[in-house]
Amino acid sequence: MIEIKTNEVLDILDKLQFFQGQRAGRELWLDKPPVVQEQDLYNFNRDIEKIRSYIQSKNTLLQEIVERMEELSKQSCSVLFAEGMRGAIEIVKEVGGMNE
Repeated sequence: MIEIKTNEVLDILDKLQFFQGQRAGRELWLDKPPVVQEQDLYNFNRDIEKIRSYIQSKNTLLQEIVERMEELSKQSCSVLFAEGMRGAIEIVKEVGGMNE
């Protein structure tokens, strides 16, 4: 799967907000020839799929982090305290964490 970055998703949302949320964006679109409008519709659906994939990938990462943290919590209290945040940070790094 292609990694989708947070900045890319935010750019897509900005574009959607402008073109669907403001009259100027809609009027600009209506002035375009039909072939360009078709390409815009294709790009719109592609962008929606990117957002959907991004959300699904974050859900998968979060689920994996939760599962790993549950495994860690099953260890004895002394091990859990000794590992503390270091273990949690390593899990997040291993699983993938955040991207820019």
